[in-house]
Amino acid sequence: MKLSAPATLSLLVAAALVPTAHAQSITSIGTLPGDGYSDCIAVSKNGNVLAGNSAGMNGNRAVRRTGSGALQDIGHLPNATDTWVFGMSADGKAIVGLSQLPDREGAFRWTQGAGMIDLGMLPGGVIGASAYGASNNGSVVVGTSDSANGLHAYRWKMSTGMVDLGLLEGGTYSFALAVSANGHVVTGFADLTGGAEHAFRWTAQHGMQDLGAVNAGELSAGYAISANGNVIAGYSGPDAARWVHGTPQSLGHLDGGSFSAAYGMNENGLFVVGLSDDETNNLRAILWTPLLGMVDLNELLPTLGVDLTGWTLEVATSISANGRRIVGVGVVNGDRRGFVATLPNPGSCGEGWLPGCGGGHGHH
Repeated sequence: MKLSAPATLSLLVAAALVPTAHAQSITSIGTLPGDGYSDCIAVSKNGNVLAGNSAGMNGNRAVRRTGSGALQDIGHLPNATDTWVFGMSADGKAIVGLSQLPDREGAFRWTQGAGMIDLGMLPGGVIGASAYGASNNGSVVVGTSDSANGLHAYRWKMSTGMVDLGLLEGGTYSFALAVSANGHVVTGFADLTGGAEHAFRWTAQHGMQDLGAVNAGELSAGYAISANGNVIAGYSGPDAARWVHGTPQSLGHLDGGSFSAAYGMNENGLFVVGLSDDETNNLRAILWTPLLGMVDLNELLPTLGVDLTGWTLEVATSISANGRRIVGVGVVNGDRRGFVATLPNPGSCGEGWLPGCGGGHGHH
């Protein structure tokens, strides 16, 4: 369902929840001292922990924030220069990414207790590895590593180290980008015979399975996965896409735009966030739900009582389990900053601030 923007917004204005008028807000995560840029890459499922990056004269640094506290520099692997955060466990206790070492790229997993550990490389690897996603409790990490046979997706556990997830048929490389809550289902992208790239779904039982694309001949990739591993979001061709039990669906793009991509999804896979261009070729952070279709957060949030004065939201990267917290990157008064937006309570059905909530969209 795709409502035109004016119709969507007028409905939302009428449906905004009056009792939660003071709950909604948007804030910048700020930067570490001396830095000029930040982004927010992930939010925990309860909305309380944020992870991202702060950059400036001192290079790129990995940051974490709990509650409304100050940004914390989580450090780097020994002798590393720049460090990038790419993902966080849903419980907010483990952060994963990449530290630039003198001789290679080092995949890391950070926890409060153990600090930052180097996940190593697949056998035969030389140029390094990166970590992109973590299970609910952070015990499973997925990413890609150089190996004797090129760049391969991996799944890491403390007990096994990196395990090679293999390739699609005829392919030469694979990247794992997200993993289900229990760590058993992995998504990402891999190449095929002839050079095309497709999203995949990996399980120990079935190995790496090609998820295909919305239309024949399109490239596709999976960037986000629901807690149970049944819903995957990313892109197919020029547009954001969602795979439900393996069936691809285009999520379209904003009116007047030409492309979009999905980067984050809530626990049950009904809320998808990402970016789209608009009719003026500018990047806009988006939210997609089955009831709303795709909407520009710059237009949606003000109708829900969020004051966006000074802000342009360019990309949404992650969303909390209940849909109340959305994080990403925007420009505020000329500075690019990570943002955290708090929406009104969506109610028990997950979209309570939408008209018609409850009609076939009950508990999931």
